[in-house]
Amino acid sequence: MKYCRNCGKEMEESEKFCKYCGCPVDPTIVNNSMIYQSNNYQTPNIPNYVGYSNEVNGGIVLLAFLIPIVGLVLALYEKEKRPQEASACLTAAIVAFVLYVALILVFVLLAVGS
Repeated sequence: MKYCRNCGKEMEESEKFCKYCGCPVDPTIVNNSMIYQSNNYQTPNIPNYVGYSNEVNGGIVLLAFLIPIVGLVLALYEKEKRPQEASACLTAAIVAFVLYVALILVFVLLAVGS
């Protein structure tokens, strides 16, 4: 296994580009609309999943926080296509679940104490 020099994700030995960030294994590759040199290169214009970006959608993360089961489902569904968003959804779902359990315990303890 080798690792991407740009994002650090694992890569197969046969891959010439990182499937997460698009960085080439060999920085001297010249192909169509991309020219790469040592420290000055442009991101390739070849998305792995057409229509997807690497940006995290705040609305999806908020939904994952409000409804933790949705966050879990989204994290599992998006983990290959959008790993950063899947991680954010999973984190939001876990935080929300812990917060909800803590609030329920507080309410139960207050009800029992009354």
